[in-house]
Amino acid sequence: MAQHRGWSVACDERGRFSRLAEERLGPGRHLNTSGLLVRSIREGHLNVSRADELKAILEANRFRMPLRSFAEVI
Repeated sequence: MAQHRGWSVACDERGRFSRLAEERLGPGRHLNTSGLLVRSIREGHLNVSRADELKAILEANRFRMPLRSFAEVI
């Protein structure tokens, strides 16, 4: 559906899923969680403070991201 409608896909799976998504959707249309949050900030749907709050919630549930704050990438 994403391929047909030109949508992006957000998924943290790596390996085969990631390769197939890139192949079928094209570059930059397969996002992981941090990529989705960055895109949301850049498009004005989320601010850095709220993204950092969401990151803290995810980390409290053992989901780690390789950055200290979204301010580092914005």
